[in-house]
Amino acid sequence: GSIDTIISRSFAACTSLESVVIKDGVKTISSQVFAGSGNIKTIVIPESVTDIKFGAISSNDALTIVGKKGSFAEEYATKNSINFRDMYAGFDTISLTLSDDIGLNFYLDADNVTADTASQYRVRLSGKCAEDGMILTPVKRNGKYCVTANISADHMGEEITAVLEHKNGSSWEKTGEAEYSASQYLRNVDTAEKPALASLVETVRTYGEVTKAYVSGGAMPAVTDNSAKYKSSDFSIIKNTNDKLSLVLDSKLAARLYISGLTEGATGKMGSTTLTAKKAANGEYFFEVTGISPTELASKISIDYGAQTFTFSPLSWCYLVEKNGSTGRNKAMADILYQYYADAVAYKNTL
Repeated sequence: GSIDTIISRSFAACTSLESVVIKDGVKTISSQVFAGSGNIKTIVIPESVTDIKFGAISSNDALTIVGKKGSFAEEYATKNSINFRDMYAGFDTISLTLSDDIGLNFYLDADNVTADTASQYRVRLSGKCAEDGMILTPVKRNGKYCVTANISADHMGEEITAVLEHKNGSSWEKTGEAEYSASQYLRNVDTAEKPALASLVETVRTYGEVTKAYVSGGAMPAVTDNSAKYKSSDFSIIKNTNDKLSLVLDSKLAARLYISGLTEGATGKMGSTTLTAKKAANGEYFFEVTGISPTELASKISIDYGAQTFTFSPLSWCYLVEKNGSTGRNKAMADILYQYYADAVAYKNTL
């Protein structure tokens, strides 16, 4: 998937080759790539492939092209009288939700899964998601039944496998399987004549790259400098030099407020919600605010502890980064978080 084109005769005369999986990202399969490789039984072709040159694939009666229904792969198979199988059999569509996490939604075939039959289906999820190894019951969303894999931003490029099972008597039988990633969705989403969506898609893609580099220590991609946009108004977190704010960037976006003198079991109030202090790996204690969506990154949060009130927003972390003169990965993360917030709000306002 890291190349655009598979060059001519790359796998010509590979007579022992029986199965091929072309990863998302490839756009062109050149002429005679599989010429003389007549024992191939399956070739998986992703949505990204939009050009297959003449004579690229040697057809045989046992050959099946596996791809998404309605894709160029299906069109090619039909025109060349090659067997075709829907790679997402049993699944209807796949979508992405941007909330306090990144949710990859696998929607089941609406023709088969209804309110009367939903209990007869289940989905096994595996891969870099919070639900790895879990068996989920489909829930109704947007009028159809689906399961959701919650993904951290640094794993957006990792494929999640969803295996659909149907109950047959007392046993469960596999009836479908789909492999997809958040990055794959972002590459294929239609943003034509939707500038706000196009900007958000590009920002989410960059957010994933920045977060992956942030976590792994890899090279940071270029990010627009947003430091002039960070707000210091109503920012009163610092009551003591040991007070600090951090953000959690795993499968659920959260903010952590560390307060000097906070102890285990201590409680604070956020409106009518009671927060109980948690202990970090370094032995310090904090209050954690969860459920933060990208459009809420600039929303004010007030926590009362004792006689003190701490007011901040998740983007206050960006302000602290700039105020402290931080560079490198913290600076890049602060800039992309602001852009994520701004583009998410701009897109929401178009809905």
